[in-house]
Amino acid sequence: MKNIIIIIPALDNTSPIKGAISYANNLSSDFNVHIISLFKIQNYENIKRGINIYDFSKYKNFFFKVICINRFIKFNQLNDKNCLVISFCLYADFINAFITKKIKKISSIRGNYEQNYKIRFGLAGVVLAFFHKKILKKIKNIIVMNSFMKKKYSKKNYNIFHINNFIEENNISFKKKLNQNNDLNILFIGNLNKNKKILLLLENIIILINKQYKINFTILGEGHFKNKINSTIKNYNLNSKIKNLGFIKKPFDMIYQSDVLILPSLFEGTSRAILESLFIGTPCILRNTNDNFNLISNSESSLLFDDDEDLIKKIIFFYENFNNNDKKTKNCLLPNSFRENNCVNILIKVVNNLLNEK
Repeated sequence: MKNIIIIIPALDNTSPIKGAISYANNLSSDFNVHIISLFKIQNYENIKRGINIYDFSKYKNFFFKVICINRFIKFNQLNDKNCLVISFCLYADFINAFITKKIKKISSIRGNYEQNYKIRFGLAGVVLAFFHKKILKKIKNIIVMNSFMKKKYSKKNYNIFHINNFIEENNISFKKKLNQNNDLNILFIGNLNKNKKILLLLENIIILINKQYKINFTILGEGHFKNKINSTIKNYNLNSKIKNLGFIKKPFDMIYQSDVLILPSLFEGTSRAILESLFIGTPCILRNTNDNFNLISNSESSLLFDDDEDLIKKIIFFYENFNNNDKKTKNCLLPNSFRENNCVNILIKVVNNLLNEK
């Protein structure tokens, strides 16, 4: 059986790592899968039995990690005919670029690196993005998650493979109990940072509540703006209407009980929270960017907004037109092109083509 090595910065609960675990689980039926975690390991949950997990956090030096992975490859007699290395995120891509050239490599790009680095690190982020591009050119093969990313990277001489982001649908279980109140129950899931635009959403919802709109708002996430959000809720005396519950590992019951998920992010790859919400049957209000139009193509009640000023208009439109929908049942709204089985078939085909490539 041929081998897949998946290199990740850390085995944790972040969205890119969940994507890596989904790859590992779905490839493990056809390949020997090895997960190499370069730093901490804190999440074994949902990893299938038979997948080998290696903790490289004990190797502190970058070059020593490279040497040890090369030794692992040599010891197991792996080569470009029987092994493919898939890396996720910046540090893993750096490692992948510098390990032996005797095996085939590919990077799974999970978002808009340039914008993300710029927001997080300022000018240093621009430099970091430049070096990441150089590293990706050494790897040559890349997986992108949507048509927007494919178009972006097609100009840069990579071998591009388009595989939509997907979720492991069998892992999503929830109680089919809906809120029967007449309020609009809004949910946000994500990091509480500048890119996610959580403060914009909070501000708009406070405006609407003060205008007597019947709205309940739940925030699930951790991040830089957590304390500011809590103090804002307290200052407006809205603790009964707005809840900031922090990170919740399995928010599926809350997604099902919500009337709409709103994610006003400036940019991202393809949000797992959106995939989960649409799979469960909860419509979304999203910024009109990247591939969000294709994501909501099966949902008549999902909406796109064009800019910050348009967000509150779309919330009002949803409130007035869709909040009185039948609150007895929900059906899957996720398009077929984002369903797990279809995406995994493409993934396996890509892996086999790379391994069989001369």
